[in-house]
Amino acid sequence: MCDARKLGLVVIGDHGSLGRGLLHALDTSSQAEFCGASVHIAAIGGDRGYIKHPHGLSWDHIRTLLNHTAIFHGSGLQQGDVTVAHSPMDDETSEQVEVDADDNGDDFQRRDKLRDVLGDLAAFGHYDKFIVVDCTSTASPSHVEDLALAKSLGMGLVLANIHVVAGPWATYASLVLDTTTKTKQSSLVAFEATVGKGLPVLSTIRRLQASGDHVTLVRGTFSDAVGHVLAEMEAVVEIQTTNFPHGILVQVAKPDATGTVAAIVADIASLSCILFRRCNIP
Repeated sequence: MCDARKLGLVVIGDHGSLGRGLLHALDTSSQAEFCGASVHIAAIGGDRGYIKHPHGLSWDHIRTLLNHTAIFHGSGLQQGDVTVAHSPMDDETSEQVEVDADDNGDDFQRRDKLRDVLGDLAAFGHYDKFIVVDCTSTASPSHVEDLALAKSLGMGLVLANIHVVAGPWATYASLVLDTTTKTKQSSLVAFEATVGKGLPVLSTIRRLQASGDHVTLVRGTFSDAVGHVLAEMEAVVEIQTTNFPHGILVQVAKPDATGTVAAIVADIASLSCILFRRCNIP
């Protein structure tokens, strides 16, 4: 990707906040660059469909779409959801330039599926290289095969959905592994965002492996609120011993926490699976 002068991103989001957070971060950056290439948004969308423009979306367009509260999910995304005049990026700089009158919002194109967007970009793309950024969090995303298509077209993949990377081995292999060796991670793919809540866990493991070290054990802990609650929690027997003599323990109705616990366990299993795959542990 470092040989590109202009890099086009396709951002996929859902009900979570990651897609919006990424776009806001890029919007507030004084200059978005990657290996010397200028970074632009080629298309954004999700299960509602996708909005793209032949020359990319200006930040005025993106802000308008972000104000459309259900841009990444729901139903019925239409070209009319974008009403601001188009101001595409100049080919030589990142500055917005004046354009002819006929280059307006009518040039927006709506696509129902990610593969339709990828086909358009591969055939008529305005940028040197493309990266598809999956910011979804759903457990059963419908676009996994389209992500594999993007990789086969030579596009980069940035995967933040742990369910995609921790899915069936065939899916993992098609998305992450190099198509030639079938054993090493493809240089087109990055999934460090799936583990560590922003900490460089996977990249650190990769550097250790590159230095010749063999990772034999990974010890994890809970983070955020779950980690705090479990760290401060007393054993049930201790609570009973302390409080029962004082008459504090009473039978109270409480909501069933089975679903929450099951979700936590599933996340732990997914994270463990990703770590094992990263460490080449069968």
